[in-house]
Amino acid sequence: MRTLVCERCWSQIDRSTEPLRLIPHPVADGEDGQVRHLHAAVHARACVRPDTGEWNPVRRGVSPAALRWANEQADHR
Repeated sequence: MRTLVCERCWSQIDRSTEPLRLIPHPVADGEDGQVRHLHAAVHARACVRPDTGEWNPVRRGVSPAALRWANEQADHR
């Protein structure tokens, strides 16, 4: 089973207890330009803002993954 994440609030959607809505997005696929639909999941009811905890001043808005990605680039200066 896939984990669904709401596109509005970025919280996980529990399929067993929460109603959800799937919104289709047409996307051109491949060289032939065939259109397929990707579906975005959103809560059917109003989203509840997730508890993200207290702000940690040590982080300063830069994630370790972003720093690793920047260091792996060939020319990042």
